[in-house]
Amino acid sequence: MSEVIGALLEDGVEEVLGRGGREGVGSSELVEEGEVECRRCDSRARGRFWRKGHRPRTLGTPRGEVRVAVPTLECCCCAEAGR
Repeated sequence: MSEVIGALLEDGVEEVLGRGGREGVGSSELVEEGEVECRRCDSRARGRFWRKGHRPRTLGTPRGEVRVAVPTLECCCCAEAGR
């Protein structure tokens, strides 16, 4: 179950960033606004964020707890986490 949830989270990050995990940033993405916003500089440009690993989380389900690796993003301007 954790693999399915992890895959869905990764798909969500790809959708928010507009690119896959190994794809570079296109020039249009440097200005195109996305759903993520930097907590410090308020940047919303998709191309200003990159992946910064995962953080472990535990989800409670009717069948018990599931450990999930939640992808994290970082702003390239100021190295602050996206929200």
